[in-house]
Amino acid sequence: PADYPAVLLAAGYFESLGFTAEDRARAGHYRADARRAALASSCVDMEAYLASLDMTIRFAPFDAVGRSRIAQLTNRSNQFNLTTRRRDEASIAALESRADAFTLQVRLSDRFGDNGMIGVVVCIASGSDWLIDTWLMSCRVLNRRVEEAVLDVLAASASDLGITRLVGLYIPTDRNGMVKDHYVRLGFRPAGTEHGADRWHLELADHVPPEAADADGGGPRHPGPGRGSRGRPVTINSLGFLGFVVVAAAAFHLAPGRWRARGVYPLTTLAFIGLTGPSWAALLAMFGFMLVVWLAIRIVAFRPDRGTLPLLVAAILVLFGWLKGYDLLAWLPLASRVPATIGLAYLLIRGLQLLVDVRDDPKLRPAALDVFSFLASWPCLVSGPIQRFQDFQAQADGMASFRLDGDTLVEALGRMARGWLLVLVGGDFFRHVWQGLKGVAFEDAYPLALGGSQLAFLAYLFCDFAGYTDIVIGAGRLCGLRLPENFDRPYRSSSFLEFWNRWHMTMSNWFRTYVFGPLLKALTVRWPSAAAANLLAAVAFFVTFFLVGIWHGTSKALILAGLLVGLGASVNHWYRGVARHALGKRAFDALPRHVAYRMAAKGLTFAYLCAAIAPLWMGGAEIRSVAGRYGLTGLLISQAFIFAVVAPTAALPSVEIARPRSLAWRCFLIALAIVIIEMYVFLFPPTAGRFFYQQY
Repeated sequence: PADYPAVLLAAGYFESLGFTAEDRARAGHYRADARRAALASSCVDMEAYLASLDMTIRFAPFDAVGRSRIAQLTNRSNQFNLTTRRRDEASIAALESRADAFTLQVRLSDRFGDNGMIGVVVCIASGSDWLIDTWLMSCRVLNRRVEEAVLDVLAASASDLGITRLVGLYIPTDRNGMVKDHYVRLGFRPAGTEHGADRWHLELADHVPPEAADADGGGPRHPGPGRGSRGRPVTINSLGFLGFVVVAAAAFHLAPGRWRARGVYPLTTLAFIGLTGPSWAALLAMFGFMLVVWLAIRIVAFRPDRGTLPLLVAAILVLFGWLKGYDLLAWLPLASRVPATIGLAYLLIRGLQLLVDVRDDPKLRPAALDVFSFLASWPCLVSGPIQRFQDFQAQADGMASFRLDGDTLVEALGRMARGWLLVLVGGDFFRHVWQGLKGVAFEDAYPLALGGSQLAFLAYLFCDFAGYTDIVIGAGRLCGLRLPENFDRPYRSSSFLEFWNRWHMTMSNWFRTYVFGPLLKALTVRWPSAAAANLLAAVAFFVTFFLVGIWHGTSKALILAGLLVGLGASVNHWYRGVARHALGKRAFDALPRHVAYRMAAKGLTFAYLCAAIAPLWMGGAEIRSVAGRYGLTGLLISQAFIFAVVAPTAALPSVEIARPRSLAWRCFLIALAIVIIEMYVFLFPPTAGRFFYQQY
């Protein structure tokens, strides 16, 4: 018997991971729980009970102070633990320094005292997704709506960093069955099972954040995650942006003419960058990128020889890929620590255009302030439209004499009203249709739902992006800018190439001028054969549109999209060349006059287009899951459904609606648009502040 203590201690039965402050306060927690139970029995309902608790929830990233308690929770929590991943203090410390990891320690207090740390969350970034690797909570705080507050912070923090989707994991064990429906209660959609884990997706555009403090006080108040956040950035389709436009336009027109282009406009652009930037680190990255572009412009201006430009372009592309977090450049120093930014792809496009034009035109030597105003021009910063420097500078020179008359004001407000109508009503409607059909299509093999979801996504993308373009064109008009049009009724397209001549036209024109033209010229010089001309053009189209695809990103899904878009463009061009040669130019040009040909061409165009851009909204795992579940037959049926829906529209007569010229009539239409928006938003409160293309 004398050896019992030593044997028991040696066996390790009573070892602990550590003794934390929460352990010392456990007796106090039990007494407070008894008082909470007494309060609950005296309240008429749960909402009254929660309101009377006066809860405050606090969030913070992992740190050395909480490390011991975090390790304790990850190793002891079994019931409210979605993945039951176990971690020691060393692995937790490693997470604290990982740039792709977002960590939260959650603490809760109420009128009866401090509950201490009651939750731990770990998210790992993967492209535009956050994978919720760990989500656990103490069972002592169940049924207090803490989960909703945690999700609110996750969604807000993810959106600020450019993340568009949360991916939840549930790994079943014999003890965590109580959280089996955790994600479905929070609005996530099922996304299949992978490696024994149930996957759940939440598009952040669908997340409706609860009020920070309801009138009835039903939920816990929370000040945020405490990561040095700048708060939620202003988005184009928000009242904050409308307020910015009013202030910017007022400052522009109140200032003397000579101060507008080189004073007020750069300052308002600087303010807009500050309002829309997701973080201070992101702002620093954007300014650093613009500085490098300006230095490259200065270098090529002094040394416009053949070898300088390619080296500078390569350096800028590497920097761009590093800042965008491309997997191909993950080996570069600090690649995993680069913050998410907005508008970087459009800064690249404008910067490369200016770099090439400065090399080709000895008279083009822009000043640093002009370069900044052009690169970061506030109406075009987030997602275009893409304007050439020469056009921008000519309009900037005219700002001093610009006068905002009634006709111009109504024109600008009309474009903005139409844009918000497209985004907030049309875009929101089709987004809900897309999300609903996608949920059905992903649950089981429903080819019609899969085809319908592809069409609904394309309609949503058009309303969202074309509406954004209308908004910024109208806003720019208030400051004397005439931004180029970006859309020309792409729904009328009857060929793949025609679609891209009507969709995001400024991007298509840029790639045609600065990629396709020089590439085709180089190929023709290398293989100067008339017989090979059609094939060389097809190759140039493939490379150009493949680059258009991967310009959006270099994930496997987006590379697939680039390949499909490039293949569609090259095959379309090759077909036109072969058919024109076989039929003759006159007969080929007459084909669209036949209704059957137009219907077939339009149906095939949109059936292929919808498939080609599906990787914009499907991740790699989802694509593999859909392909495996549907098989070739199911996929063909889904695209045949798209063909059957779209093809008949080619037989409909084209209707041109004349725009009213009467000032009173245009004012009435603006008021009508506002009324429709207000009614729709009242009935269906918006759930998204970002538009889809902002992630690029």
